[in-house]
Amino acid sequence: MWVRQGDCWVVVVLMRKPWAESRQVIREQQEGQVIERLRVELENERERNFQLDMELEILRIQISGAHSSTGAGID
Repeated sequence: MWVRQGDCWVVVVLMRKPWAESRQVIREQQEGQVIERLRVELENERERNFQLDMELEILRIQISGAHSSTGAGID
């Protein structure tokens, strides 16, 4: 945009945000995306661990039941 200053015309360039601030916003968005992806991965890992814990407990009960039905005990 042209602006008159005294006897001169000056070109003024308007930017929505300074470059450094724009880079900071982009960096924060990227970090937010990484954090969200890691949060989802952690939640999925917790779910898998829970399922494995349940399977392990079922196996323990089955082994315990098998030993008690044969008269053998687990020390």
